[in-house]
Amino acid sequence: SYLLRFNIGFLPTTFLEVMIIILIFIWFIKKIKNINLAVSWQKIKDLLGLQNLIIIGLFVISATIAVFIASDTRAAWGAWKAYFIEPIILFFIFLDIFSKRDIPKILLSLALSAFLVSALAIIQKFTGWFVPYTFWGKDNTFRVTSFYGYPNAIGLYLGPIIPLLVFYAAHLTKEFKKNIFLIFFLLLVIIFSLLAIFWANSTGAIMGLLLGIIITGFFYKKTIFVSILLLLIFSSVIYFNILPSNISDTLLLKDWSGQVRVKMWTETFEMLKHNFIFGPGLSNYQTAVAPYHIWSFVEIFQYPHNLILNFWSEIGLLGLFSFLALVIIFLKKIIFTFRQNQNKFLLFGLIWSMFVILIHGLVDVPYFKNDLAILFWLIFGLLFLYKKN
Repeated sequence: SYLLRFNIGFLPTTFLEVMIIILIFIWFIKKIKNINLAVSWQKIKDLLGLQNLIIIGLFVISATIAVFIASDTRAAWGAWKAYFIEPIILFFIFLDIFSKRDIPKILLSLALSAFLVSALAIIQKFTGWFVPYTFWGKDNTFRVTSFYGYPNAIGLYLGPIIPLLVFYAAHLTKEFKKNIFLIFFLLLVIIFSLLAIFWANSTGAIMGLLLGIIITGFFYKKTIFVSILLLLIFSSVIYFNILPSNISDTLLLKDWSGQVRVKMWTETFEMLKHNFIFGPGLSNYQTAVAPYHIWSFVEIFQYPHNLILNFWSEIGLLGLFSFLALVIIFLKKIIFTFRQNQNKFLLFGLIWSMFVILIHGLVDVPYFKNDLAILFWLIFGLLFLYKKN
Protein backbone atom coordinates (compact mmCIF):
# COMPACT_ATOMS: atom_id res chain seq x y z
CA SER A 1 0.00 0.00 0.00
CA TYR A 2 2.97 2.38 0.36
CA LEU A 3 3.48 2.12 -3.41
CA LEU A 4 0.31 4.21 -3.89
CA ARG A 5 1.79 7.72 -3.65
CA PHE A 6 0.24 11.20 -3.67
CA ASN A 7 0.58 14.61 -1.98
CA ILE A 8 -1.36 16.16 0.90
CA GLY A 9 -0.58 19.85 0.60
CA PHE A 10 3.18 20.18 0.12
CA LEU A 11 3.97 16.84 1.81
CA PRO A 12 4.40 13.60 -0.15
CA THR A 13 2.53 10.66 1.36
CA THR A 14 1.27 7.15 0.62
CA PHE A 15 -1.89 5.12 1.15
CA LEU A 16 -0.09 3.18 3.91
CA GLU A 17 0.70 6.42 5.74
CA VAL A 18 -2.91 7.58 5.49
CA MET A 19 -4.07 4.30 7.06
CA ILE A 20 -1.49 4.71 9.84
CA ILE A 21 -2.57 8.31 10.52
CA ILE A 22 -6.24 7.23 10.69
CA LEU A 23 -5.29 4.47 13.16
CA ILE A 24 -3.29 6.92 15.31
CA PHE A 25 -6.19 9.41 15.25
CA ILE A 26 -8.76 6.77 16.30
CA TRP A 27 -6.48 5.50 19.09
CA PHE A 28 -5.86 9.04 20.35
CA ILE A 29 -9.57 9.99 20.31
CA LYS A 30 -10.52 6.82 22.19
CA LYS A 31 -7.88 7.52 24.83
CA ILE A 32 -9.02 11.14 25.24
CA LYS A 33 -12.68 10.06 25.38
CA ASN A 34 -11.97 7.49 28.08
CA ILE A 35 -9.58 9.87 29.89
CA ASN A 36 -6.83 7.26 30.01
CA LEU A 37 -4.15 8.65 27.69
CA ALA A 38 -1.88 9.31 30.68
CA VAL A 39 -2.47 5.76 31.93
CA SER A 40 -1.49 4.31 28.54
CA TRP A 41 1.64 6.44 28.39
CA GLN A 42 2.64 5.38 31.91
CA LYS A 43 2.11 1.75 30.91
CA ILE A 44 4.37 2.21 27.86
CA LYS A 45 7.02 3.95 30.00
CA ASP A 46 6.97 1.13 32.54
CA LEU A 47 7.26 -1.47 29.79
CA LEU A 48 10.15 0.21 27.95
CA GLY A 49 12.02 1.84 30.82
CA LEU A 50 13.41 5.37 30.94
CA GLN A 51 16.78 4.50 29.35
CA ASN A 52 15.16 2.96 26.29
CA LEU A 53 12.76 5.89 25.91
CA ILE A 54 15.70 8.32 26.00
CA ILE A 55 17.46 6.41 23.21
CA ILE A 56 14.28 6.35 21.12
CA GLY A 57 13.98 10.09 21.81
CA LEU A 58 17.55 10.69 20.61
CA PHE A 59 16.75 8.69 17.47
CA VAL A 60 13.80 11.01 16.75
CA ILE A 61 15.80 14.15 17.65
CA SER A 62 18.57 13.18 15.23
CA ALA A 63 15.99 12.69 12.46
CA THR A 64 14.44 16.09 13.27
CA ILE A 65 17.83 17.84 13.11
CA ALA A 66 18.45 16.12 9.76
CA VAL A 67 15.31 17.75 8.31
CA PHE A 68 16.72 21.25 8.85
CA ILE A 69 20.12 20.29 7.42
CA ALA A 70 18.68 18.87 4.20
CA SER A 71 18.53 21.07 1.10
CA ASP A 72 15.07 19.78 0.13
CA THR A 73 13.02 20.19 3.32
CA ARG A 74 9.82 19.01 1.61
CA ALA A 75 11.32 15.58 0.87
CA ALA A 76 13.01 15.58 4.30
CA TRP A 77 9.74 16.18 6.17
CA GLY A 78 8.16 13.37 4.15
CA ALA A 79 10.95 10.96 5.15
CA TRP A 80 10.84 12.20 8.76
CA LYS A 81 7.17 11.31 9.21
CA ALA A 82 7.26 8.10 7.13
CA TYR A 83 10.40 6.47 8.57
CA PHE A 84 10.51 7.82 12.10
CA ILE A 85 7.41 9.49 13.55
CA GLU A 86 4.68 7.20 12.21
CA PRO A 87 6.50 3.88 12.85
CA ILE A 88 7.49 4.91 16.38
CA ILE A 89 3.99 6.12 17.30
CA LEU A 90 2.69 2.86 15.83
CA PHE A 91 5.24 1.05 18.02
CA PHE A 92 3.84 2.80 21.13
CA ILE A 93 0.24 1.96 20.14
CA PHE A 94 1.34 -1.62 19.50
CA LEU A 95 2.70 -1.87 23.05
CA ASP A 96 -0.45 -0.27 24.47
CA ILE A 97 -3.15 -2.38 22.81
CA PHE A 98 -1.44 -5.77 22.42
CA SER A 99 -0.20 -8.27 25.00
CA LYS A 100 1.73 -11.53 24.98
CA ARG A 101 -1.37 -13.58 24.11
CA ASP A 102 -1.82 -11.52 20.91
CA ILE A 103 1.55 -12.58 19.46
CA PRO A 104 0.06 -15.50 17.43
CA LYS A 105 -2.40 -13.09 15.74
CA ILE A 106 0.45 -10.73 14.85
CA LEU A 107 2.56 -13.55 13.41
CA LEU A 108 -0.41 -14.83 11.40
CA SER A 109 -0.88 -11.32 9.95
CA LEU A 110 2.77 -11.30 8.90
CA ALA A 111 2.31 -14.75 7.36
CA LEU A 112 -0.66 -13.54 5.30
CA SER A 113 1.26 -10.53 3.97
CA ALA A 114 4.28 -12.74 3.18
CA PHE A 115 1.98 -15.15 1.35
CA LEU A 116 0.63 -12.38 -0.89
CA VAL A 117 4.09 -11.01 -1.70
CA SER A 118 5.64 -14.42 -2.36
CA ALA A 119 2.64 -15.82 -4.29
CA LEU A 120 2.79 -12.97 -6.82
CA ALA A 121 6.55 -13.49 -7.16
CA ILE A 122 5.99 -17.18 -7.94
CA ILE A 123 3.30 -16.33 -10.51
CA GLN A 124 5.77 -13.87 -12.08
CA LYS A 125 8.41 -16.58 -12.33
CA PHE A 126 6.21 -18.60 -14.66
CA THR A 127 4.49 -15.75 -16.51
CA GLY A 128 6.74 -12.67 -16.39
CA TRP A 129 3.74 -10.53 -15.41
CA PHE A 130 4.49 -7.02 -14.10
CA VAL A 131 8.28 -7.55 -14.03
CA PRO A 132 9.91 -4.20 -14.96
CA TYR A 133 11.90 -4.26 -18.21
CA THR A 134 15.06 -3.27 -16.28
CA PHE A 135 15.23 -6.69 -14.63
CA TRP A 136 14.92 -8.78 -17.78
CA GLY A 137 18.19 -10.37 -18.87
CA LYS A 138 19.35 -12.41 -21.83
CA ASP A 139 17.37 -15.43 -23.06
CA ASN A 140 14.18 -14.06 -21.49
CA THR A 141 15.49 -14.56 -17.95
CA PHE A 142 14.50 -12.11 -15.25
CA ARG A 143 14.42 -11.44 -11.52
CA VAL A 144 10.97 -11.44 -9.92
CA THR A 145 9.83 -8.23 -8.18
CA SER A 146 6.32 -9.06 -6.84
CA PHE A 147 4.48 -5.82 -5.96
CA TYR A 148 7.73 -3.86 -5.76
CA GLY A 149 9.72 -1.98 -8.36
CA TYR A 150 12.96 -3.89 -7.77
CA PRO A 151 13.89 -7.50 -6.81
CA ASN A 152 15.82 -6.89 -3.59
CA ALA A 153 12.70 -5.42 -1.98
CA ILE A 154 11.35 -8.98 -1.80
CA GLY A 155 14.33 -10.12 0.27
CA LEU A 156 14.28 -7.02 2.45
CA TYR A 157 10.65 -7.65 3.43
CA LEU A 158 10.39 -11.46 3.47
CA GLY A 159 13.86 -12.13 4.92
CA PRO A 160 13.08 -10.94 8.49
CA ILE A 161 9.60 -12.53 8.46
CA ILE A 162 10.74 -16.07 7.57
CA PRO A 163 12.57 -16.69 10.92
CA LEU A 164 9.50 -15.66 12.91
CA LEU A 165 7.31 -18.07 10.95
CA VAL A 166 9.84 -20.92 11.17
CA PHE A 167 9.96 -20.83 14.95
CA TYR A 168 6.22 -20.17 15.28
CA ALA A 169 5.57 -23.32 13.22
CA ALA A 170 8.08 -25.21 15.40
CA HIS A 171 6.25 -24.03 18.52
CA LEU A 172 2.89 -25.22 17.14
CA THR A 173 4.22 -28.77 16.64
CA LYS A 174 3.86 -29.25 20.42
CA GLU A 175 0.15 -29.73 19.68
CA PHE A 176 0.53 -31.01 16.15
CA LYS A 177 -2.94 -32.49 15.60
CA LYS A 178 -4.67 -29.39 16.93
CA ASN A 179 -2.60 -27.04 14.75
CA ILE A 180 -2.02 -29.18 11.67
CA PHE A 181 -3.73 -26.83 9.19
CA LEU A 182 -2.00 -23.74 10.57
CA ILE A 183 1.38 -25.53 10.50
CA PHE A 184 0.75 -26.55 6.89
CA PHE A 185 -0.11 -22.95 5.96
CA LEU A 186 3.00 -21.58 7.69
CA LEU A 187 5.23 -24.14 5.94
CA LEU A 188 3.64 -23.18 2.62
CA VAL A 189 4.34 -19.48 3.28
CA ILE A 190 7.94 -20.25 4.31
CA ILE A 191 8.56 -22.29 1.15
CA PHE A 192 6.90 -19.66 -1.06
CA SER A 193 8.95 -16.90 0.60
CA LEU A 194 12.24 -18.78 0.16
CA LEU A 195 11.43 -19.41 -3.51
CA ALA A 196 10.53 -15.74 -4.00
CA ILE A 197 13.85 -14.63 -2.49
CA PHE A 198 15.76 -17.17 -4.59
CA TRP A 199 14.06 -16.13 -7.84
CA ALA A 200 14.57 -12.47 -6.95
CA ASN A 201 18.27 -13.36 -6.69
CA SER A 202 18.47 -11.43 -3.43
CA THR A 203 21.93 -12.53 -2.28
CA GLY A 204 21.85 -10.25 0.77
CA ALA A 205 18.67 -11.89 2.08
CA ILE A 206 19.98 -15.40 1.39
CA MET A 207 23.22 -14.69 3.24
CA GLY A 208 21.29 -12.99 6.03
CA LEU A 209 19.15 -16.09 6.52
CA LEU A 210 22.12 -18.50 6.39
CA LEU A 211 24.50 -16.54 8.62
CA GLY A 212 21.63 -15.37 10.83
CA ILE A 213 20.62 -18.89 11.84
CA ILE A 214 24.28 -19.78 12.54
CA ILE A 215 24.69 -16.72 14.80
CA THR A 216 21.35 -17.47 16.50
CA GLY A 217 22.80 -20.83 17.55
CA PHE A 218 25.36 -19.02 19.74
CA PHE A 219 22.52 -17.81 21.99
CA TYR A 220 21.63 -21.37 23.09
CA LYS A 221 24.09 -23.63 24.94
CA LYS A 222 23.04 -26.82 23.16
CA THR A 223 23.68 -25.37 19.69
CA ILE A 224 26.88 -23.37 20.27
CA PHE A 225 29.16 -26.20 19.07
CA VAL A 226 27.06 -26.73 15.92
CA SER A 227 27.18 -22.99 15.18
CA ILE A 228 30.96 -22.89 15.61
CA LEU A 229 31.31 -25.88 13.28
CA LEU A 230 29.01 -24.36 10.63
CA LEU A 231 30.82 -21.02 10.86
CA LEU A 232 34.18 -22.74 10.35
CA ILE A 233 32.83 -24.66 7.35
CA PHE A 234 31.37 -21.49 5.85
CA SER A 235 34.62 -19.55 6.40
CA SER A 236 36.68 -22.39 4.90
CA VAL A 237 34.47 -22.58 1.82
CA ILE A 238 34.96 -18.85 1.23
CA TYR A 239 38.68 -18.80 2.09
CA PHE A 240 39.65 -21.78 -0.07
CA ASN A 241 37.43 -20.59 -2.91
CA ILE A 242 35.52 -23.88 -3.14
CA LEU A 243 32.34 -22.31 -4.51
CA PRO A 244 31.73 -21.73 -8.24
CA SER A 245 33.37 -18.50 -9.43
CA ASN A 246 30.10 -16.63 -10.01
CA ILE A 247 28.89 -17.31 -6.44
CA SER A 248 32.32 -16.60 -4.96
CA ASP A 249 32.59 -13.30 -6.86
CA THR A 250 29.16 -12.24 -5.59
CA LEU A 251 29.99 -13.01 -1.96
CA LEU A 252 33.37 -11.25 -2.16
CA LEU A 253 31.85 -8.24 -3.98
CA LYS A 254 33.94 -8.91 -7.09
CA ASP A 255 30.98 -9.01 -9.47
CA TRP A 256 29.49 -5.90 -11.11
CA SER A 257 26.93 -5.27 -8.36
CA GLY A 258 29.58 -5.65 -5.67
CA GLN A 259 32.01 -3.31 -7.42
CA VAL A 260 29.29 -0.67 -7.76
CA ARG A 261 28.67 -0.92 -4.02
CA VAL A 262 32.37 -0.65 -3.16
CA LYS A 263 32.70 2.43 -5.36
CA MET A 264 29.54 3.89 -3.81
CA TRP A 265 30.90 3.39 -0.28
CA THR A 266 34.17 5.09 -1.28
CA GLU A 267 32.22 8.09 -2.59
CA THR A 268 30.09 8.17 0.56
CA PHE A 269 33.11 8.18 2.87
CA GLU A 270 34.57 11.11 0.93
CA MET A 271 31.28 12.99 1.19
CA LEU A 272 30.97 12.27 4.93
CA LYS A 273 34.43 13.73 5.58
CA HIS A 274 32.80 17.08 4.82
CA ASN A 275 29.53 16.28 6.64
CA PHE A 276 31.03 14.28 9.48
CA ILE A 277 28.77 15.05 12.46
CA PHE A 278 25.31 15.61 11.02
CA GLY A 279 25.56 14.01 7.58
CA PRO A 280 23.98 15.79 4.59
CA GLY A 281 20.44 15.46 5.99
CA LEU A 282 17.33 13.42 5.31
CA SER A 283 16.64 12.51 1.66
CA ASN A 284 19.69 14.54 0.61
CA TYR A 285 22.22 11.77 -0.14
CA GLN A 286 22.00 11.90 -3.94
CA THR A 287 22.57 15.66 -4.02
CA ALA A 288 25.37 15.57 -1.44
CA VAL A 289 27.33 12.70 -3.01
CA ALA A 290 27.05 13.98 -6.61
CA PRO A 291 30.31 16.05 -6.49
CA TYR A 292 32.16 12.91 -5.32
CA HIS A 293 30.60 10.55 -7.88
CA ILE A 294 33.36 8.68 -9.75
CA TRP A 295 31.62 6.40 -12.24
CA SER A 296 29.51 8.81 -14.27
CA PHE A 297 28.01 5.92 -16.26
CA VAL A 298 26.44 4.48 -13.07
CA GLU A 299 23.39 6.12 -11.52
CA ILE A 300 23.58 7.70 -8.07
CA PHE A 301 21.40 5.57 -5.82
CA GLN A 302 19.02 6.97 -3.22
CA TYR A 303 21.07 5.50 -0.35
CA PRO A 304 24.64 4.15 -0.01
CA HIS A 305 23.46 0.54 0.51
CA ASN A 306 25.15 -0.08 3.83
CA LEU A 307 23.42 0.03 7.22
CA ILE A 308 26.10 2.18 8.87
CA LEU A 309 26.45 4.59 5.96
CA ASN A 310 22.67 4.77 5.44
CA PHE A 311 22.01 6.07 8.96
CA TRP A 312 25.14 8.24 9.07
CA SER A 313 24.23 9.90 5.77
CA GLU A 314 20.57 10.38 6.65
CA ILE A 315 20.53 11.32 10.35
CA GLY A 316 24.16 11.87 11.34
CA LEU A 317 26.34 10.28 13.99
CA LEU A 318 23.76 10.80 16.75
CA GLY A 319 21.20 8.90 14.68
CA LEU A 320 23.67 6.15 13.83
CA PHE A 321 24.74 5.66 17.45
CA SER A 322 21.15 5.74 18.73
CA PHE A 323 20.18 3.07 16.17
CA LEU A 324 23.14 0.89 17.22
CA ALA A 325 22.09 1.44 20.84
CA LEU A 326 18.60 0.17 19.96
CA VAL A 327 20.15 -2.99 18.49
CA ILE A 328 22.28 -3.49 21.62
CA ILE A 329 19.18 -3.01 23.81
CA PHE A 330 17.39 -5.62 21.72
CA LEU A 331 20.18 -8.19 22.08
CA LYS A 332 20.64 -7.53 25.81
CA LYS A 333 16.93 -7.91 26.41
CA ILE A 334 16.88 -11.13 24.36
CA ILE A 335 19.58 -12.62 26.61
CA PHE A 336 17.78 -11.46 29.77
CA THR A 337 14.40 -12.78 28.56
CA PHE A 338 15.98 -16.12 27.62
CA ARG A 339 16.77 -16.74 31.28
CA GLN A 340 13.22 -16.01 32.42
CA ASN A 341 11.14 -17.88 29.82
CA GLN A 342 10.75 -21.59 29.18
CA ASN A 343 9.17 -21.00 25.77
CA LYS A 344 12.10 -19.78 23.69
CA PHE A 345 10.73 -20.39 20.19
CA LEU A 346 9.73 -16.80 19.44
CA LEU A 347 12.94 -15.49 21.00
CA PHE A 348 14.98 -17.61 18.57
CA GLY A 349 12.87 -16.22 15.73
CA LEU A 350 13.43 -12.63 16.90
CA ILE A 351 17.21 -13.07 17.18
CA TRP A 352 17.41 -14.64 13.73
CA SER A 353 15.14 -11.96 12.29
CA MET A 354 17.25 -9.11 13.68
CA PHE A 355 20.46 -10.64 12.33
CA VAL A 356 18.85 -11.05 8.90
CA ILE A 357 18.23 -7.28 8.95
CA LEU A 358 21.77 -6.49 10.12
CA ILE A 359 23.56 -8.87 7.72
CA HIS A 360 21.44 -7.94 4.71
CA GLY A 361 21.97 -4.32 5.75
CA LEU A 362 25.70 -4.62 5.08
CA VAL A 363 24.93 -4.38 1.35
CA ASP A 364 21.44 -2.86 1.18
CA VAL A 365 18.87 -0.53 2.77
CA PRO A 366 16.83 -2.49 5.36
CA TYR A 367 15.16 0.49 7.11
CA PHE A 368 14.44 3.47 4.85
CA LYS A 369 11.19 2.24 3.31
CA ASN A 370 7.74 2.57 4.90
CA ASP A 371 7.12 -1.16 5.30
CA LEU A 372 10.68 -1.91 6.45
CA ALA A 373 10.66 0.81 9.13
CA ILE A 374 7.35 -0.52 10.49
CA LEU A 375 8.65 -4.11 10.34
CA PHE A 376 11.77 -3.16 12.33
CA TRP A 377 9.70 -1.56 15.11
CA LEU A 378 7.24 -4.45 15.08
CA ILE A 379 10.11 -6.92 15.66
CA PHE A 380 11.40 -4.64 18.41
CA GLY A 381 7.90 -4.48 19.92
CA LEU A 382 7.34 -8.25 19.87
CA LEU A 383 10.25 -8.67 22.26
CA PHE A 384 8.74 -6.22 24.76
CA LEU A 385 5.36 -7.98 24.59
CA TYR A 386 7.05 -10.90 26.36
CA LYS A 387 7.00 -8.78 29.54
CA LYS A 388 3.38 -7.80 29.14
CA ASN A 389 0.43 -9.89 30.33
